[in-house]
Amino acid sequence: MYIDALKGRAIYVHAAPGGKISRIGFEPQRNFELAHIFWFAKPSHAELIVMRCCADFEAVGAMQPANVAAGGWIDMRPIDVHEKIKIVADQLGARWRNEAQLKREAENVVAEIIARVESMRRTGRLAEINAKYKAYRLAKVAKGEKAIGYPAYMSRYTQHLVARAAEAAHA
Repeated sequence: MYIDALKGRAIYVHAAPGGKISRIGFEPQRNFELAHIFWFAKPSHAELIVMRCCADFEAVGAMQPANVAAGGWIDMRPIDVHEKIKIVADQLGARWRNEAQLKREAENVVAEIIARVESMRRTGRLAEINAKYKAYRLAKVAKGEKAIGYPAYMSRYTQHLVARAAEAAHA
């Protein structure tokens, strides 16, 4: 999925059957209804927000101390948990996106990468990358070491382009 290229982190808010209690965490839960997803460009923002929210939920008695470490159950409706996450994110200055916004950004990153590769093809820079790979491979062979294959080399280069485009999207 293109969203993975953005290197962000999600906070998932799930609802238990009946929707009267919630669960937050960094991974989707299979057996519970997904109520909300918050996507953060910086994983540290998501982690800080969950930590702060769990402390606040514990302080008001909506979350048992044993559940805090596990990002466990909260005796609040999912919409109330959603609102709390928004408030904490705003207080901390952590910019978040919903899934539709993130998808648009990821698609923009992919479009930019395609444009960069096309530009590189027209200007001969792909030949430059191919020459760098050939030099790398020959140096490895001369040392008696195994070189990574061309697809893996290009994958690493493409990952570098993705990271640069994603950083530009979040700037």
